[in-house]
Amino acid sequence: MVRDTNSVEVGPLFVADPQFAKEILPFPRNTGMGWGVEADWYRIKLNRYRIGVVDACRLLHLGAFAAYPIGPESERMAERLAAANVESIWQLRSCNRRWWRWQQNPPWKNSADSAGQPPSATYQ
Repeated sequence: MVRDTNSVEVGPLFVADPQFAKEILPFPRNTGMGWGVEADWYRIKLNRYRIGVVDACRLLHLGAFAAYPIGPESERMAERLAAANVESIWQLRSCNRRWWRWQQNPPWKNSADSAGQPPSATYQ
């Protein structure tokens, strides 16, 4: 299943279209572990790009899991959300549409309103 969403996490792995990558890379120095980068990406994507999640992709994590203080990450995330005029991270954790494996084409193909979906009030 593929979901057209308003947010993706910065890691451990993400793929970006070259045009979108030019706008988000390199990451700002104060990115830390990436908390809140979703708000930056949401602001950049509005009416121009689509963000999505592929839910059926297997990944083997070979490295150690990170341990870090969450206080500074929470502060950075709050700053990013405020700069993007987003009240809560849950505003971005929404799904606009789904593309199931049995469907020949994604539902957003040839759709006039497909790129700039605002955050939904329904969180999934």
